[in-house]
Amino acid sequence: MQSVGVGLALGGGGARGFSHIHALYAFEDIGVRPVLLSGTSIGAMVAVFYAAGYGAKEIEAFCSRLVKERYKILTKFLSSDYVSSAHEEEDEEFRFAEINIEKLISVILPDDFPTTFEELNLPVRLVVTDYYQQIQHVFSQGDLVPALAASCAVPGLFKPVKINGHVYVDGTAVNPVPFDVISGDVDILVGVNITGTSKGDVGVRPSKVDVLTSLSHIMQQSIICAKADMHKPDVLVRADVKGIKIYEFTKIQGILEQSVLLRETLRQELVESIAMFNKG
Repeated sequence: MQSVGVGLALGGGGARGFSHIHALYAFEDIGVRPVLLSGTSIGAMVAVFYAAGYGAKEIEAFCSRLVKERYKILTKFLSSDYVSSAHEEEDEEFRFAEINIEKLISVILPDDFPTTFEELNLPVRLVVTDYYQQIQHVFSQGDLVPALAASCAVPGLFKPVKINGHVYVDGTAVNPVPFDVISGDVDILVGVNITGTSKGDVGVRPSKVDVLTSLSHIMQQSIICAKADMHKPDVLVRADVKGIKIYEFTKIQGILEQSVLLRETLRQELVESIAMFNKG
């Protein structure tokens, strides 16, 4: 069925990112492979695995295994002899409860996983936030792990990543679904939005905690809408996942069950978009 160049942008949202697996299944269902990928945060992680040659089923199995073996991975993380990136200058300041995300990713990735963008089977653009310049930066070449770590560096949970003198944090702050960074380079533009929603009943005053949690979702959704006005995707789908916090990775099965309709929805919209493109 492949007759057009389809670009796929995978958004950030922590554990809800397991929903992206259904998006990959949708592509495989109709025999279409993206020619260009972009990703933010957990979306960056999934995009990189797919670009490295892992199919949807393999990624699902890999994620399930990580969750099941999380204590073994934690032990390996704590005992590993980690050599920091040549790009990174270590701070003398001790930061309590901040995990070195670059080290964690290095422990998680398979031993034979590509180490540079150039070794991937498909081109990928990863979005990060330049903390001091307050702008987005896009990595698409060079060392893979530092760029991937920077895109996933959720503030307060993971230590910011230093690359070439710049301090980077999670890309979701500036671009929750980075379809705009591949717009114009593909025939059909697809975005997968996994931002959370405001929970509760309409008209019922939310709790202070719920307001604080949902505020970031509202801001992210505003960014997505603003970018869509300038770079309208041909397909933009949103995973229907409720009641899942960004760090609840152990709930992978529940997340996959909640978001199963994403596969069918994306498959149908993608088929329609390709048919319209081919008609001219």
